[in-house]
Amino acid sequence: MSDTPSAFPPPPPGSIPPPAYQPAPSPLPNYQPPPISQPPAGYPQTWQQPQPGVNAGWGSVGVLTQFSGTALWAIFLGAITIVVPLAFGRVFFFLPILGIISGARAIQQGKLIGGIVGIALSAIGGILTLVGLFG
Repeated sequence: MSDTPSAFPPPPPGSIPPPAYQPAPSPLPNYQPPPISQPPAGYPQTWQQPQPGVNAGWGSVGVLTQFSGTALWAIFLGAITIVVPLAFGRVFFFLPILGIISGARAIQQGKLIGGIVGIALSAIGGILTLVGLFG
């Protein structure tokens, strides 16, 4: 063996007991939590039931946000691929594909309802395009 000392100290003898656990002293020995505050004067003391008819109809605002942005473009492209072949006898080859891609992007952005509507309209328009090409 070599003459250099070990990198680790020797283990303690087995006759020494481990140190006893002592909790840490409290940093604030005289701390008292503040009393529960009271609401200001004129403020209702208990929770009150909302009145019926108040704010009625505002739940639909959240649904309308599903039909904005990329979802609106998907719906618009799907509607064009349906209306134009039926009304004018013309077909657009790439619009159904663009509508499906826009619908998928809308779903990725959290606009599930608008994306599904756009994809469905684009799929119907794609079927009409295929019928117009081969039928």
